[in-house]
Amino acid sequence: MRRDHRWLVISLFAVLSWLGWPSRLFAVCVDPPGDVTADGVTSAVDIQCAILAVLAAAEGSGSPMPECAQGDLHRVDASCDASVGVTDVLVAITYALGAPLGTAIDADQDGCPDACVPANCCLWTDYLLPFDPSFCVQFGGVPQPASVCEVICCLEFDYDTFLYTGEVMPFEDCPPAMIGNPPPPIPSCEPVCCKVGIDHYVVPAAGCPLQNGTVVGPADGCGDPVPLDGCCLLANGKLVEADLGTCTSLGGVAQTLEVCESMCCILVADAPYTYIAQTHVVSLQKCQDLAEAPWDYFVPKTTLPLVKSQCEPACCITNQPSAESYTMPAAACATLFGTTIAPLEVCTSGQVCCNYSQFSVVVSGPQCYSGRGAFYPVEQCVPVCCKVGDSPQLPSFPTEEATCLGLGGSAIGPASPCP
Repeated sequence: MRRDHRWLVISLFAVLSWLGWPSRLFAVCVDPPGDVTADGVTSAVDIQCAILAVLAAAEGSGSPMPECAQGDLHRVDASCDASVGVTDVLVAITYALGAPLGTAIDADQDGCPDACVPANCCLWTDYLLPFDPSFCVQFGGVPQPASVCEVICCLEFDYDTFLYTGEVMPFEDCPPAMIGNPPPPIPSCEPVCCKVGIDHYVVPAAGCPLQNGTVVGPADGCGDPVPLDGCCLLANGKLVEADLGTCTSLGGVAQTLEVCESMCCILVADAPYTYIAQTHVVSLQKCQDLAEAPWDYFVPKTTLPLVKSQCEPACCITNQPSAESYTMPAAACATLFGTTIAPLEVCTSGQVCCNYSQFSVVVSGPQCYSGRGAFYPVEQCVPVCCKVGDSPQLPSFPTEEATCLGLGGSAIGPASPCP
């Protein structure tokens, strides 16, 4: 599970922290704020130095920082965004004028940009981790303001339902075995309707992606079927959703809604995998969802929505001399090239006496069915003396009893002698 991946990273972070892994330090508010030149005061000189540093940065990495900045790029990065630009000059001007910073970068109005306040709050993929900004960036994470980790959505995986539950709580109260996700704009703890495959579950918004699902709507009414406009059976045997007028124009026959609410949905793999098929008794809407959901073979597929009886087991016979037979849903058999659908009892009939008009032989039930023979008990393949009709001009003759019966005759005795 992804949780294992998370704790692998957490362990790696912890070990590297203990070893003192070298990493880039993040800018913090200098004292006094805006003192680029490190002379203990904030003045127009600091603004001039910040402008020179921005110009040097614009020329490329080969340009040295001005000496007035003490060779320390982080003193110039007044906005703490890990870069040097016009924003840093504007912040330096604000400091020099003694004016308050805008709430966009200093929400708590403490005179220091929020991004400059060190916080052990790191967003790594879907997870909030308690690591300082240096290690966070070192391993591909994004440092977050301290406010993000103050209150989070603490997720827990329920092994009974295999679903995530969530509770809003302080970051430090979220047990290590759980996964923390921050509130909006990153997914929240608010319950939503999460579609996973063809099923719908109510889970916290933060937990839906972890279920490999997609948020499809609010929690209320999650998974409730959408009323059908109508149920229509087309001439090719397929069921479609259509009102009476549309169904008639398509040459179909209108059905009751119950027919489309419980029908046979067959998934057929596209070429060259057409021998793969699955059948499900579901609603027409669920059948449409199955076309988009992953399945075991990971190949493209199409759906055939058929009447429910097509999912009932039948005897599927290959059109080969051996007439191999398999018990499977009739709809699945119909998708296989070179097969014949027979009643289920054909597959369970065993050996039979099969009459082909002029003769009878003992073969398997599927062989008899595929050869268009007539079924008789296997003991009726024994030769007898057969008499057809009552006319004395018609002689009796020896043949199998099944052949005799097929000709409309009757056995009058053993095959030899046959008067």
